[in-house]
Amino acid sequence: MKPNIFKIVFLSSLGNALEFYDFTICAVFIPVLSAVYFPHVDQSLAIFAGLFTFGAGFIGRPFGAYLFGYVGDRWGRKKALSLTVGLMAVPTFIIAILPSYNQIGVVAPLILVFCRFFQGLCTGGEYNGAAIFAIEHEGGKHAGLVSGIIVGSAIIGALLANVAGSIVLKAGMPDWAWRIPFLIGGCIGFVAYMVRKNFQETSTFIKVKSEHKVQALFSDRRVEFGLNIAYAFVTGVLFYIIFGFLNIYLSRFLNLTLLESTSYNTYGLISFMLSCIAFGALSDRIGIKRALYLPIFLITGLSGIVFFFLQQVDSATSLILGQILLGLLCGSYLGPGHVFMLTLFPPHERYTGTSLSFSIGMCIAGATTPAVLTYLIDQTGNHFIPAYYMMFFAVVIGIALYAFINFYDAKRLRNFFRKNVVLS
Repeated sequence: MKPNIFKIVFLSSLGNALEFYDFTICAVFIPVLSAVYFPHVDQSLAIFAGLFTFGAGFIGRPFGAYLFGYVGDRWGRKKALSLTVGLMAVPTFIIAILPSYNQIGVVAPLILVFCRFFQGLCTGGEYNGAAIFAIEHEGGKHAGLVSGIIVGSAIIGALLANVAGSIVLKAGMPDWAWRIPFLIGGCIGFVAYMVRKNFQETSTFIKVKSEHKVQALFSDRRVEFGLNIAYAFVTGVLFYIIFGFLNIYLSRFLNLTLLESTSYNTYGLISFMLSCIAFGALSDRIGIKRALYLPIFLITGLSGIVFFFLQQVDSATSLILGQILLGLLCGSYLGPGHVFMLTLFPPHERYTGTSLSFSIGMCIAGATTPAVLTYLIDQTGNHFIPAYYMMFFAVVIGIALYAFINFYDAKRLRNFFRKNVVLS
């Protein structure tokens, strides 16, 4: 990549990592937030209230996707991304200084829930927007690599949130130490806003603006919109199995301690991050069509079953190997995903269409996957249920992609897959 493109991709990834740091930090501190802002209910209800507060972020994502998508398609990618990272700093900073329930009463948890919703609002406009901005600047030759870097940066942000939590929650730290990571996230957000203000707008948007095209998303892109919801749902299934469900699986069903399960899960997350970049780059060489089908074949080809078999073998080596395998599976699917999603919508409605449909699919999967899998294992006693769940939805999205690529708008997509560049 050219130096200026490298800078754009780096700064886009940095902002994306910060956004997901701020979004994830609430999950890390759910037990603490529950105790500080819901102290007058029993512990289980307090944790439930904390989870509800965390879930408010998912509710906000589709609204933010539409809001910032509209800004990005109407007034520019740069303006939308500057707003997402700048506004994200506000609720994060407020949480850092928010008085406890004991100090200001019921107003405190209400403000906390609103801040969490506002964080989700910003995240809904950030993830796909950062990829659109970077890939439109890059032009298409290394679109898969850029896509993988953007996905990997989100994982870096989440990992940094976990690291921050592990540091400030150590024994001997003061009770207020949990506020430090929020304060840092808020302060860095304002710096990121100033950096993004100086970004150069993409040539794709400049062309769209000069042509005065009007957004017509819901009138003629319903199939693409539905397909991306389905694609994002499978993304959410994989993402929240490795990010949310695995710790429950290892600690509750395989009797590991929470510390042990978290430690093993770190191997999976690192593998996930690196494989996003690797499979994104691979898609630039083999073509996005093959890159889309590859993870579907891997998941349905019993790889999911192999992973959950390895998790049940009483061996540290087996657990680590299984985590690495799952990280590879997730990365192979998510890494090149942005390139495909950008082909579904023309430039004048790309930001809104991609972000909104993706956020809806991710919201549904994020809200249901850990709970559904836990319930099914409880009811059946079958520890391979998550593998079957992954395989089922991989088959569904595989059929949907095949039908879309070969029958619906086939000429346009064949031209894209042959050229392997982002449509402009």
